[in-house]
Amino acid sequence: MTLEKRLTELEATVRGKTTEPAPDIPSLDDIIQKLGFDPVAVRATAAENGQSIVEAIAGEMGISSQDLNADLKKRARMT
Repeated sequence: MTLEKRLTELEATVRGKTTEPAPDIPSLDDIIQKLGFDPVAVRATAAENGQSIVEAIAGEMGISSQDLNADLKKRARMT
């Protein structure tokens, strides 16, 4: 078998493989809604106060943004 033919076969093999679909990661708006907040209102509050979205949500929940980040990471690892 010539090198060129072998390369052609390898290319065909690689092209024919399908990849696993990426996991369905929810959008940030979906996550904000799951936490019980309106995404538009959260974004407006964050912009108004010069905060990140996480800081605005944490403020609404009455916890620090570090605690919220830690809890979200912990829950993400559990799934």
